[in-house]
Amino acid sequence: MLKRILGIAAAALLINKLFGRKKNSSSGKNEKKNTPNEIKARYWEPLELEVIEKNFRPGEKGRNEGSNNSPLSDQKRICATEGELVHFVKSHYNKEIRQIRSWVIEGTDIDIQRVFREKKRLIYGNGYLQEFNKMVASWNSNIQAYRLRVKQAVEERHQAREAVRQFKIQNNLMAGREPQVHKKQFQIIKILVPIILFFTEVSLNITGLAEVLSGSEAVITSVMLSLVNVGLSFAVGILILTHFFNPVGASKSKVFYAPFLGIYFFVLVYINAVMGVFRAMTEKANMTLDPQAAIAISNEAITAAVYPFDDLSAITFGGFFLMLVGFFFAFLTLLDAYFFKDPIPGYGKLGEHRAAAEKRVDKIKHEDTLVFTSTESSELARLNQKHEERLEANESWKFYVDQLQKVVEYYEQFNTLTKEVLDSAMSLYREQNEKFRTTPPPSYFSEPIDNSFIKPFSTNYSHLIDEYKTDAEVSIIGKENEDRIYKEYSEMQEKYIEFFNNEKSELFSIVEAID
Repeated sequence: MLKRILGIAAAALLINKLFGRKKNSSSGKNEKKNTPNEIKARYWEPLELEVIEKNFRPGEKGRNEGSNNSPLSDQKRICATEGELVHFVKSHYNKEIRQIRSWVIEGTDIDIQRVFREKKRLIYGNGYLQEFNKMVASWNSNIQAYRLRVKQAVEERHQAREAVRQFKIQNNLMAGREPQVHKKQFQIIKILVPIILFFTEVSLNITGLAEVLSGSEAVITSVMLSLVNVGLSFAVGILILTHFFNPVGASKSKVFYAPFLGIYFFVLVYINAVMGVFRAMTEKANMTLDPQAAIAISNEAITAAVYPFDDLSAITFGGFFLMLVGFFFAFLTLLDAYFFKDPIPGYGKLGEHRAAAEKRVDKIKHEDTLVFTSTESSELARLNQKHEERLEANESWKFYVDQLQKVVEYYEQFNTLTKEVLDSAMSLYREQNEKFRTTPPPSYFSEPIDNSFIKPFSTNYSHLIDEYKTDAEVSIIGKENEDRIYKEYSEMQEKYIEFFNNEKSELFSIVEAID
């Protein structure tokens, strides 16, 4: 009975040790600020003595069979009852082993084997060299593309410069006369000038004609007048005036453009004279009190406006104001159009092409070069990141080895508990059997119970045993890994610096050769 009590007490202690440690498994030597996720808790359920007593009743069977002096005193092998007891415990043991074949990381479905494989790949695989080779290949590809861009940009710049030089020679321009190239902001302002002039003149003309025409008639007449004074003047300024005053090889002679200028000035003077005379005559009609006389004067105004030069003396201040506004706005528009681009036809475009080519070369010399020079810091940062990943992998490896140690410890405790429970149950049977029999018990009662079905961790989990290490082995291997990682990192860092020093020198020589 004493053995039974001791067996139950031992079982209780082991159960408490097995499942009590699980609660504190996150504390200890591997606890860090960024500790990886632990192995998901999956452990073997030990068989308790109470379960055996309830399902098998070893004490009762021992008393009953002992009363019948069974097994016989000269029996050499365990009896059927003992065999059934061993089979009962063995079945439970094998069921637990079958249920737990692998472990995953908490919160994931990643198997611990995969974790070990990945961590060791990072630790032992010198990824620095791979990163270096990738970087060199990318650098060589980019530098070749850069050489091509430099060649193209320099050639385009040369062609643009030569085009300007040849234009100067062909058109007898002074050497110091460079093409006028306006910035985009200035170009926008010059575009806005004729637009503002157009709407301003429309507004002024509407005001001047409102006294003699209805609202819609005043608007239509003002828009048409402004189209001539501003719109036509802008077109003449760009398309004719520049060619007339700056004839070049690409332009026609002055004789060609003179008739167009003559027609323009005639139309400009005629239209504005028409409006001046028309307003003067309609003013007179509006001031006449006799309706019949007013109608006659209005009809006469239309006829007089068609031939304005015959009645210029009749123009009033209002009509003169209309003519003055028209001529002034036309002059401003002509001036704006003439200097909208370089007045020499085609010269401004050549200047724009040259400026764009110069800008491309400057960009290649400065902005594109910065991309290459910044590559060193970015690649060294990537190298350092790889280094940190390897160090982290080494720490994670140690952490998961520690986790595996706990698993193995739990397994060994499970095995121990299984042996203790089997021994306790078998001892209970034999004690009761001896107590109630009248013949000597079989000699094998004093022999150890066969528990060969209980296997070590290396047998049941051979796929993980290679990953198992003692604390001493972890310390040695972890230190060796760390030293190797630092050594390989230091060597590769020097290789990176040497590479970039050489390549930047070559890069700067390319840039210097541009000019």
